[in-house]
Amino acid sequence: MPKAMIKHAAMTAIMAALFLPACNGGQEYTPTPKRHAYPRIALLPQEYIAADSLPLHFEVNSHALTHVEAKEQGAWLTVGYPKYNSNVYITLTPVTDGNIQKIINNRLERISLNTGNGHTSTAYIESKDGFSGQIIYSMPGEALPIQFLVSDGSRWVVSGVVEMANRQADADSVSPITDALRQDIEHSLSTISHNGNNKPAAR
Repeated sequence: MPKAMIKHAAMTAIMAALFLPACNGGQEYTPTPKRHAYPRIALLPQEYIAADSLPLHFEVNSHALTHVEAKEQGAWLTVGYPKYNSNVYITLTPVTDGNIQKIINNRLERISLNTGNGHTSTAYIESKDGFSGQIIYSMPGEALPIQFLVSDGSRWVVSGVVEMANRQADADSVSPITDALRQDIEHSLSTISHNGNNKPAAR
């Protein structure tokens, strides 16, 4: 190939290399990976029933799974949401005037340890039957996004926590689930009362 043609071809290649970045506003193109898309989860209907075998009336989502474990005094209730990869763990503790403040302080300390230094917000809630307390919300995507503590001030302290297994998921993807769980918990705590349902739990 004549030297003139080789030189022309080389110059053409150089000009092309210089021209392409110019078409991008003078900057080299760097491909950006797309964010991982998590499948959209259909949320459970907000329909509620009273959980069986509890010393208090406590309503839960009728589409969730419940397991009650009686203890010497009070009970543990687990509300399972397999569709959400989440569980709500609830403790119902009978109290007296002599130990109520100690138990409340213990629960508050546990909540503080669970949240660490993370950003939280707190909402006040009360039921028509005299229970009142707090719901503590952490940022979406946290392993324990919701915790709560309510009491009637003399006989019972009820505390609980939401645990999500998909803690590594994108916060935008789990926000609808966290919001659905929040609404269920707000319903449970706003309808809690002393009229317990002590029928045997369904097998």
